[in-house]
Amino acid sequence: TEALREALRLAPDDAPARRHLGLALLARGRAAEAEAEFARLLDHAPGDWETRTDLAILRLDRGDAASAAALLDGSDAASGADDRARFYHAVAQDLAGDRAAARPRLAAMIEAAGPYAARAARYVEDCP
Repeated sequence: TEALREALRLAPDDAPARRHLGLALLARGRAAEAEAEFARLLDHAPGDWETRTDLAILRLDRGDAASAAALLDGSDAASGADDRARFYHAVAQDLAGDRAAARPRLAAMIEAAGPYAARAARYVEDCP
């Protein structure tokens, strides 16, 4: 992580280096620092749905479902968002208490039989 921090000191707008730093911190169990790096990255690249999703997952892990859901609002229509973003958006909405929005999204994922269909089905089964 020190080499990545040095690279970012020299080139603070290096998005791939910042993303790698966030992932390295996360792998070392330093979730709060990883969250800060992902948030900094989104300041420079708000359309980066992969980073948005990573940040939302971290917020879900610390129990902030409303903030995670807000981060992923628009994932249904965004061109860069994928099934991973849509799945975690639905989960965050559900955990934040908005089942009316979450459950149809999860049902649609299951019906579409895409890459997150099994995960969506397990979630619905485990959290009726």
